[in-house]
Amino acid sequence: RIPAKNVEKTIFMFRQHDSNEASEKKMGSKILIIDDDAHIRKMLSFIFKGYGYMEVIAVEDYFTGVAAISQTEFDVIFCDINLGEKTGVDFMETVNQKKIGSPVILITGKPELDTAISALRLGAFDYLKKPLKGSDLISVAEKALEYKRELRGKRQKETENLDKITDIIETYQSHLD
Repeated sequence: RIPAKNVEKTIFMFRQHDSNEASEKKMGSKILIIDDDAHIRKMLSFIFKGYGYMEVIAVEDYFTGVAAISQTEFDVIFCDINLGEKTGVDFMETVNQKKIGSPVILITGKPELDTAISALRLGAFDYLKKPLKGSDLISVAEKALEYKRELRGKRQKETENLDKITDIIETYQSHLD
């Protein structure tokens, strides 16, 4: 667990270094937290909101997490490994089946090599062990958000290139007719 006094220090420290551009990027970012521990959900929400992330949704289990990703596109997802009936690895499998493009960071209080390997093979962006440090959470969130922005940029460029190719083919075909 993260002691409250350390969370406040961390938030203050990060707020001091926050630029306007960074704040604008964060304000539009949506973070999903899936953890069966209410204290962890509250602390993570507190950290992210304190750092300027305005849309933070925290849910308590796998099923509510799946419902959330089915209704909303999140920019980054933090998911506990142990979620009662289901696990964070199960959640990763569902994310892959649904082709959700959000980076998923798995968190656990009981790190195991086999679970970490499974999670990373399924495409987890990172694997963090508890107790969580505010600075680590913010750092990983920012890296995941940057990764997602880069992917969007690449997809947009690919779409533009396909549009250009389509235009060239259509122009070529019209000259043949």
